[in-house]
Amino acid sequence: MFRSLSILAQINYHAFTEKTQCIVIDDIGEGLDYERSCPLVNLLMAKARKSNAQLIMTTNDRFIMNVVPLKYWILLKCEKGNIQFYNNTNSKKIFNDFKFTGLNNFDFSRLDYVNSETSSDE
Repeated sequence: MFRSLSILAQINYHAFTEKTQCIVIDDIGEGLDYERSCPLVNLLMAKARKSNAQLIMTTNDRFIMNVVPLKYWILLKCEKGNIQFYNNTNSKKIFNDFKFTGLNNFDFSRLDYVNSETSSDE
């Protein structure tokens, strides 16, 4: 909970000063349960949208992945020292096609949907 309070204090401070900022949070849901992590993420995203903030969060938490819309996701693929990234801009078809599967956002990552779709396109 201390981390959550600290993050909120920092983002509120920067919102009042109207400074441009980049906030990087590793494993945003660590130590929080569903009832705390999901509202925290929603609040952080809302505050980032209203300010000059770039918010970067990492997680492997199913609940958080389901709360964050896919349009904000960036998936990284590391293979033999090369890193590729996939997002709603450079892989729009893959992201749009996934919406019609009826699965939740977590399954997009769990099923390795990006890699399965890119390998079938080749």
